[in-house]
Amino acid sequence: MLKKIGNLKTYPSSEIEESRVSIGFECVDRDLIKPEKCYDLLGKSGIKYARCQTGWAKTEKSKGKYDFAWLDDMVDNLLSRGIRPWLSIGYGNPLYMPDVPNPTAVGCVPLYYGEEATEAWKQFARAVAERYRGRVTHYEIWNEPNITHFWYPEKPDAKAYAMLVSMTGEIIRSENPDARIGSVISSIKFPYIEKMLEYLHPGDIDFHCFHSYRVRAEENTAEEVRLMRKMFDGRGFSEVEFWMGEGGRASHFPENYWLPGQSSEHQQAVWQLRRFLCDLECKVTKTSYFQVADMMERPYQMAKEVRKEPARQGILNGLTYTPKKSYETISRLATVLSGEILPSDAFFIGYIAGNTLESLSKKLICALRNGSPLFFYWLPSEIEEERGICGKIDLYLDGNGISMPMLVDLFTGEAYSVCAEETGAGLIAIKDLPIAEYPMMLCDRSAFEIDLKD
Repeated sequence: MLKKIGNLKTYPSSEIEESRVSIGFECVDRDLIKPEKCYDLLGKSGIKYARCQTGWAKTEKSKGKYDFAWLDDMVDNLLSRGIRPWLSIGYGNPLYMPDVPNPTAVGCVPLYYGEEATEAWKQFARAVAERYRGRVTHYEIWNEPNITHFWYPEKPDAKAYAMLVSMTGEIIRSENPDARIGSVISSIKFPYIEKMLEYLHPGDIDFHCFHSYRVRAEENTAEEVRLMRKMFDGRGFSEVEFWMGEGGRASHFPENYWLPGQSSEHQQAVWQLRRFLCDLECKVTKTSYFQVADMMERPYQMAKEVRKEPARQGILNGLTYTPKKSYETISRLATVLSGEILPSDAFFIGYIAGNTLESLSKKLICALRNGSPLFFYWLPSEIEEERGICGKIDLYLDGNGISMPMLVDLFTGEAYSVCAEETGAGLIAIKDLPIAEYPMMLCDRSAFEIDLKD
């Protein structure tokens, strides 16, 4: 029997030392969001990292003269609230690239615009590394080079991208020896990765980002990350971390969106909860959710395409800058996934009452956080159904570290005491628990602080 004891206590970013949780703070370089309306809410959320774009065209508007005021403001505002920015260095500059298809040279690769453009790119990268030495440690080179929207004017070319990564990373490290360099790809495209690794050398990169916008957060994720790990290890890149550097689900789809039907804040939050825990299971080091606010300030431009109404991906409403449901859920994730946390092979099994087929499809994940076991479970039903609680489940799990079992609903934040039965062999049974379309967390009462109910 469940007995509510209160709600999971969450913490501001300044009170969280380390976390797997990052937010996309992109597109400020194109004035698509108003960052000043986001900082305070982000600081309260507990989110520890933020992916920021450096905006060459916004920073260098006269040849050889850099104005970093806008980027300084963003970096310093995030840092002052306990959020660590990591920088995505990418896109071109019309000063050095004639006839680019958009005013900020989004997706336009300096390598294809002659020696002056390539040299100017190098100098910009050097200036960024020098300016943010001591403030920023991680630098991602370019954005989604394997798709035509962001690799213009040529077709995507893994060899050329590897050269850009190697060249730019060397420059950044020359100014900041402690810098960590990252590569990036849209989705997980194995032929492209294979070619990229062929032309990189171990030591060129420290982390690799993949972007994921799949319909179902669970679909093939573990299998693809496992194969990607095998590819990197086989080429001598075993020390490279994997980051899910950009991904999410919109709360509203515009016309002619790649997904059919309509979405909602509910669906966005459910997808988000599932995704972060799938990445935990796959030993992905960081998950960066796209994005902080809906891009509502002006049309969104890629290399040759303009979207007047982009999908509303933000955890903040882009018109009012007020929190959506996904802001609440990512705040809980920021607390739950903080500290030292890794997947665990502890025993964990469940049986859903009265439905054999759904029992086969359930998702169960174990983790160890600061020495305390966490057990997550959910039913990965069709996200469009918005089922909420789907039924009942009996759980059997390794009882080591669980003396006062507690259930936390990560969608609502509510915490409940539950009763466990000893079953022998070090296992406990907790029966007749709710199972939902989103993750529930079973843990010991000592694992997290609870705001006690009145």
